Amino acid sequence: MLFKSLVTFTLLGSALATSVLPRDLLSLNPPVSVVQQHQQSERRGLDARDSGAELRLDGRAPSPSPVVRMTNAERLVVGLPPLPPRRRGSRTSHAARAGPSPGGSTTHGYIAAKKAGTDTLFGYVKRDYNVFGENGLTNPAATPGNPLAGALKVILPAESDRTGPFNLEIEDPAQATYPLLGFMTGFANTSPNLAPGSFNYLYLGGVQETPAYSPPVNQPNSFTGATSIDVSTESAIWNYDAATGRLTPHWINEDGSIPAVYYCYYAPDEVVIATGDMGQFEANFGADSVQWLELYYVTAAEPTAT
Repeated sequence: MLFKSLVTFTLLGSALATSVLPRDLLSLNPPVSVVQQHQQSERRGLDARDSGAELRLDGRAPSPSPVVRMTNAERLVVGLPPLPPRRRGSRTSHAARAGPSPGGSTTHGYIAAKKAGTDTLFGYVKRDYNVFGENGLTNPAATPGNPLAGALKVILPAESDRTGPFNLEIEDPAQATYPLLGFMTGFANTSPNLAPGSFNYLYLGGVQETPAYSPPVNQPNSFTGATSIDVSTESAIWNYDAATGRLTPHWINEDGSIPAVYYCYYAPDEVVIATGDMGQFEANFGADSVQWLELYYVTAAEPTAT
């Protein structure tokens, strides 16, 4: 899997060689060279572990090689500000819950993305990840006979389990290691926190369970799995309006505050993003690349624009 990722990012590097962001814009995802460096570092760790396997006489399995956090020196090289000291949240090992529960039953459906402030369908959250391990959107117009082609299927908890922020389980995850749909902190962030006046952002992707009302936790996720770069995640962040079907995020900052959050689709990297300041995000990543969204839980295909 790691070798496949290295090859993928090598090919991606060639494809992006002539595609460069304007100097005044930040890169939403890590440069290919940074990803390759971290993947090669992880590969060296795996090779070293394997070469020492015969010396293990106590019968214990080797510990997994750690993912690598970008150093402040690496961030400065690619034009990012240094990170402040980071607190680590407590890890959880709860399994994702599926099936009926008291007070109702779960339902199965999809997440429709509509242009913000309108009823115009823009796409559905996509099942397969992009090269960075992030969820983007489908293009229903490209498959008129099957508008839900490629859409991610999720399990909405029973009503009794939606009294606060809840988990959205992925029915058929692209990678079983990440059974829940959640958010992962952005590569260019200055901290895991969202707020007015900050361009900080989150990627939509596959995560493991974190407690409700918990600040960001460092544990396995689809972005780290694809890039070997460590980021924080939250899973129990969803709120559902049964009258409209709208899904709104409930991100918890490190200090426990709950910011207003806005969704968008970032076309260059084909990823759904959440941020706390639309203007700051556009100013730093390019307004022309952004479509602001609202997300809705649906059980069938939505009408497409004509």
